[in-house]
Amino acid sequence: MTLVATISLFIGTRAAWTTAMASSPPVAAAISVCYASILVCAVLSLLVRGSRSLIRVDALVLVTAVALVSCGYLLDHAGTDEGVLTAQAAREILHGHRVYGQPWPWLFSTPRVGITKTMSGGADYTYGYPPLTALLAVPVYAVLHSTAAATLVPTAALLAATVLLWFLLPAPWHSSSPWWSAGRARGVLRAACLGAACAAQQLAWFLAPFLLIGLHAVRRGELGPRRALAVTIRYTAAAALAWSVVNAYFAAQGFSAWLNGILLPLEQKAILHGQGVMGISPYFTAGSSRLDYCSYGSQSLLLGLLAATLLFVRRLSPALTVLPWIAFYLATRSQDGYFLMLTPLWLAAAATVPAAAFAQAWQPCPPRLTGRRARATVAALAPAPALACVVIAAASPPPLRMSLTPHFARHGARVGVTAIEVRAVDTTGTALDPHFASRTGQGASNWWTIASGPAVLAPHTAAEYRAEPARGFRATPGGHGPGTYLIAVTGTPMTITSAHIPTATSAAGT
Repeated sequence: MTLVATISLFIGTRAAWTTAMASSPPVAAAISVCYASILVCAVLSLLVRGSRSLIRVDALVLVTAVALVSCGYLLDHAGTDEGVLTAQAAREILHGHRVYGQPWPWLFSTPRVGITKTMSGGADYTYGYPPLTALLAVPVYAVLHSTAAATLVPTAALLAATVLLWFLLPAPWHSSSPWWSAGRARGVLRAACLGAACAAQQLAWFLAPFLLIGLHAVRRGELGPRRALAVTIRYTAAAALAWSVVNAYFAAQGFSAWLNGILLPLEQKAILHGQGVMGISPYFTAGSSRLDYCSYGSQSLLLGLLAATLLFVRRLSPALTVLPWIAFYLATRSQDGYFLMLTPLWLAAAATVPAAAFAQAWQPCPPRLTGRRARATVAALAPAPALACVVIAAASPPPLRMSLTPHFARHGARVGVTAIEVRAVDTTGTALDPHFASRTGQGASNWWTIASGPAVLAPHTAAEYRAEPARGFRATPGGHGPGTYLIAVTGTPMTITSAHIPTATSAAGT
C-alpha cells in the first residue's frame, strides 16, 4: 500500500512542473524536491523493517502529497465554473444579497468556465449547490476578493481531511474505529458532520440513506428494535438539524428560490454528458425518443440498491459507501467526477469497517426469503426494472427523421459550415420543440440559431429549418476522423436525434 501510494504521486506531477517552469520557477524547484522524495519513499517502502519504520515512510509520503497539492494550488487557483460560482456566491453573501435564483451570465465569458446547457435549448447561469462551501469562503473572500477564495477553502479542507484521515486510519489496515456507533457524544458529532456534508454537496444526499440503513441494522443487532429505532431517529435528527442550521438563512431569504437552487442538478435536465450508458443514444445510435427512461432507470436502481441493502446488509455492508454511485452509471449525467469525488470515503470504509462489524447486524427475514436460492433470486430481480428502463431508452428510435443540406465557406485555411437546411419529420405522437447543436466526438457545441422554422413541430408532420452555428461558422475536421454531427434535442420529453453532416467534398459530389 505504501508503494502504491508513492507511485500515485507521479500522477500529474510532470505537467505541474512544466507549468511552473514557465510561470514560477521556485514552485518548479519545490516539485523537483518532491520528485526526490517520491523516489526515496519508493526505495524505503521496500527496504524498511518493522511497523514503526514503515509508518515514518507513510508520513513522508503524506508530507510529499501535501507539498504537491500546495504547489498545484499556487500554480492554478482560478477555478472552473464551480469555483467561480462559489466565489460569486460568497461575494453576494458578504454584501447581504440573495444567492439563489440569481443568474450571473457574465461569469461564463472565459473558456475555462463551462456552461451547463439544458435540453430545453437554454443554459443554467445560477448557483445550484448547497450553501456551506460558499459560507466557508466568505471570510476568505473578504480578504482576497477573488476566485482564489473559493478554491482555497476546499483545498485547505482537502489537506486537513487527508491529514486527519491519515491519523485515524489503522496502520496495519484493520478495524480500530467504531464507525457505526451512534447514540453517544461522538455519534452526535458524526451525525452533525453528515448534515454538514449534505449542506455542502448534493452527492452526500445519495449516500445518507445507505448509512442510516447500516446504522439501524448494527444498532438493532446490539440494542433491540425500540432502542435501535430511537438511536437512528436521534442520529437522523442531529444530521437534519445541522443541515437546517446551514440552510436557514438562505431559505428565509426566499424559500422557493433556495429550494429550486439546491434541487437544480436533479431537475434541470442538463444536456447528456458522461461515460455511462447514456452515451449509447448520442454516440452509438441515431438517437432516442425516450431518454427520460435513463432517469427512471437511475432512480429505480437506487431504490433497488436500498432494498437490497436492507435485506442483505450483512453481505453488502463492506460496499455501502460505493453502492450509491452505481445508480449514476444509468443517469443522463454520468461523468467521472461523480465517481471520483467521494472515493476517499471508500478508502476510509474499507480500512475501518470490515464485514465482521456487521456479523450481528439485523436484517429482515420474510418467511419466503429464508432459503439461499430465494434470496439470490430477490437480489437478481432488484436491478431488473432499471435494466428494463435502460433497454427502452437505448432501443427507442430517434424522434426526428432529419435530412441535411449544409452550406460551406472557407475562413483562411479552414473549411466549415455557415448554415444547414434541415428537413425534420416528427415521427412521434408528441409535439416537439427541437434545439440544434453540433458535436465532434463527445459533448456538444453552443446552441445553433434557428433562423427559420417553427418553434414547435406537430406530431407526424414535417418542417424546414435553417440552423446557423454560433458566430456564423463551424469548422469541420478534415482527414478520417469521426466527422461532425448535427444533434436535435428536446427537454420535455427528453429526446435526441443525430445526423451526420456531410463534408464539403461529399456535399459537392452529390
